[in-house]
Order: sequence, then C-alpha cells, then structure tokens
Amino acid sequence: MLDGSDVIGARVDVDGQLGTIRFHGAIPSTSGTSSTIWYGIEWDDPSRGKHSGNHNGIQYFTTTSPNSASFIKPSPKIKFGRPFLEAVTSKYIIDETNIEMGGWGGKTVEAIGFDKVKRKMKTLGHLHEINVAALQICRVNGGGDTAESLDMIREACVSLEELDLSRNLFKGVSDVGYLTQCMPKLEILRLGYCRLELDLDRIPNSAFGNIKVLVLNGINWGWKDVVSMGPYLPCLEDLSFGFQDGMCATLGGSNFSNGRHGFFPTLRSLNLESNGIHDWQDVSASLSQIPNLESLVLTNNPIENIIIHPDTFKTLKSITLSATTISSWKSLDTLNTLPNLVDLRIRRIPLLDSVKQYVQRTMLIARISSLTVLNGSAISSKERKEAELYYVNQVCLSDMQDPSFNDLHPRYEVLIKEYDITRPNPATIKPASSTLKDRLIQVKLVNMTNSKAVEKRIPGTMMMRNFRSLVAKVVGCALMSMTLKVVGQDGRVVDMDDELREVAFYGVENGDTIQVGVV
Repeated sequence: MLDGSDVIGARVDVDGQLGTIRFHGAIPSTSGTSSTIWYGIEWDDPSRGKHSGNHNGIQYFTTTSPNSASFIKPSPKIKFGRPFLEAVTSKYIIDETNIEMGGWGGKTVEAIGFDKVKRKMKTLGHLHEINVAALQICRVNGGGDTAESLDMIREACVSLEELDLSRNLFKGVSDVGYLTQCMPKLEILRLGYCRLELDLDRIPNSAFGNIKVLVLNGINWGWKDVVSMGPYLPCLEDLSFGFQDGMCATLGGSNFSNGRHGFFPTLRSLNLESNGIHDWQDVSASLSQIPNLESLVLTNNPIENIIIHPDTFKTLKSITLSATTISSWKSLDTLNTLPNLVDLRIRRIPLLDSVKQYVQRTMLIARISSLTVLNGSAISSKERKEAELYYVNQVCLSDMQDPSFNDLHPRYEVLIKEYDITRPNPATIKPASSTLKDRLIQVKLVNMTNSKAVEKRIPGTMMMRNFRSLVAKVVGCALMSMTLKVVGQDGRVVDMDDELREVAFYGVENGDTIQVGVV
C-alpha cells in the first residue's frame, strides 16, 4: 500500500469503484481521541461522494466535481493496482504448477524460474488482440521499469495490434507510453475512463507513433488536452473522445492550422458523442480545418442551430447529428454547403418528432441533394426521384403562399427545373380543407390491357396496399401481377410501387391518370 507524497494522484479501485487519491494524512477525531490516518478519494462516479474534500470546516483537498469525494481509512479493499504482465498472464495463460516438458522414468519435469516465464511470454507473442479492461493495471512491472521487464513485454506483445486498457489505474499518459513503446505493431488503443494525467514531458518518443485508432471516452480531458497530444500521434486516423462529463462542452476554437501540416494531419474520423457541446460556431472554429476529416459524430450534444460556411469542412463525407436539439429545416438545408457530404445519420431530434417516419426519410433525401446514404440505408436513384417529386408536389405546395417560401425551400427552383414542372400561381392554390369531400382526389384509372377507364375519387391518405386492392376490383386486374404508374397532367410518370406509402406520396393530383399494367 502506498503512502507519503507518492500516493497523491494515485488511482485506486475500491469494491469496483474507481477513484483518485487527493489526500493522505491525519484528521482530528471528533470524539477527542488521537488523530487517525485517512485517504481522501475523489470518485469517478460523483454520486458515490459525500463532500468536496472538507471536514468540520477544514478544506483538506479540492475536487474537480462538487460532492464527489469521501474519506476512507487504510484497508486491504483499497486496490492500488498491479503490473501489466501479471494481469495479462492471469487472463490469457493457464497457471499450471507443473508444465510437462517431457519425462524420464515416468516423472514430470517442471519448468521453473525465468525459463517458465519465457514460455509464457512466447505463448502471448501469438496474440494480435489483448483485452485487459478493468483489471486494475497501474504500471509496466512490479519492481521498476527495468530493461529486463521491458524486453519481456516486447516478447509478449511482438504481434499485438489491438490493446484495450479501459478502466485501469494508470496515473499518467506517460505510464501508458512506457508500455506501448514495447509494442511495435500496435495500431488500436483503448483508454476509456482511465482519467490520466497529461504528463507530456515524460512520454517516450516512440510511445504512440503507430497508433491509428484511439479511444479516449470518459477520460475527463478538455479538447485542448487532446490537441496537445497531436505531436505524439502522427498516424492517428480515428479518434473517439466522448462522454467527458462537461469537460468538453466548449471546444475553445482550437486552431489546427499551426505548423505546415497542422494537428492530426492524418485524422479521418472523429467521435465527440455526449460531450454537452451546444455551439456550432465553436465546432466549426475548432474542427473545420482538420485537413483530412471525413467523418464527424456529434450524437447526443445539445446543438440547436447549424450554419455551415463555404470554406469549412471541405473533406467531410459523413456526419451524425442524432439526439441533438436541431429544431429547424434551415439547419439541415445548410448541409448542402458541404461539397463532399454523402452520408447522414440523424434520428431523435425535435424537428422530426411530429413528422411521420417514412416522410422523415423522404424530406431529408429531397432537401439534401448529395446524400447517397441516410441512417445506414443506401439511397437509390429511384428513391431520390420519388422523394424529390413528393417534396415538390406536396410539401412545397402547402407553403407556396408564404412570403419566405424561397428561404423555407431553397431547393425548390432547382427541382422544378430538373423535372420540368411549372411553378403554380400561389393565388390559385386553395387552402387545405378539413372536410373529406375536399380532401378527395379525382383520378382516372386506366387498364392498359383492355383500355377500360374508370373515374374515381380517392383520399390522398389512403395506403397504397389498400389502393391496389381497390384498383384491382374496379378495373378487373389480378392483384399479384398488377403494376401502377401515375401520369401527371404535366407529363411526369412515377411508379407507385411501395405499399407502405400513402397515395399522396406520389404527387397524385386532381385530373391525373393511373395506368394499371401487368407484369
């Protein structure tokens, strides 16, 4: 058990709860007896704490979060951690008292001492991935970071490409660096919830030189701390830096243009989920000049408004805005400014709460011209055409008399030109009616096999599966082999082939013709 000045800042595990020692010393007893030695621990989970480092009016230490600390007497249940190789061998190597190396006269020969250790290291050397999360690791070895112990780690991790050290007890980044410098093939490193001190001056030069994927979720750093790690991560491509308990709510407008190549010149994917970020301008000022950024995840951040300027995020191909607080279409229309955007993930935002699910997808496709993937599903050219026609003929039409129409629907003019649609006179557009009579659409159903034609009034809200059954009965056509196309008075032709859509989705208007064919 540690004591003295070395213990301050040490990470500990107490019954599965992680914390940092902020104080070690005597605290006077309230009963008049002699003082007792205590540890003052700030817990990673603030709800476990009882105070902020004070007792009986005396402030013994300070905490980063209010009421996140408590005093604990020295006890065996306070775990200060163990060496890396001890944790690895306990998980991946079967601890045999006798290792059979051959026999003579029926007797087993036991490998002892260093030979036995070398056999274990050679076994570990075949592993490409090691997961030792939450195993109370705090250091490289048990007796100082000697050359011999580092050589043992090099032998054990000669093939290692991926390492998960999440929720362990390392005190500083340099402690991790002394370990990873012995792993020449390591490319993926997970350090989630390790709460590391940023002791940059002690990091070995080769510690993180080959790391391509780095997970720092819940590490409780600010964005400037991550930026300061940039020079040590020359090959970084994928960074996850989420769940920072408010430490990253403000990015600080860090400028990535310092130096000829900037910070993180190879970074392509950045995940900032659940950081409390609320200001898009801060996001833009801090991140838009990362030279090769292709994917940005901002899930569960209270960002309400987005304005993208033409000279920002030039390389961005994918953005995730799910569980943000976006409440206006204008914030999504601005995504058209991104020259390379093809992939959008967006769910659970206030703007879409009142919109039917299938209409949500349609609206997003129609309003953002460059998308080829939406919420993980590819957008076919046919789906885009149907979405854009529905948007022009149904959604935009309802706002035609609004003086700010062009601001509400910035793609409208482009779309009517593309589909050769005549813009209607707003004065001729009747306001929506609540009566069933006025909500019915007059169409002509034409059986293309025998030219039979029937006039019919149908509600635009009728589901296509019900409409198909109705048409089959009216024109006398087999339901299973029937195909439907709407031919507009302006000459447009659209396949009506999705039974889960409403009739109005296909832009059906009074006077249109529904062609009924057979496959």
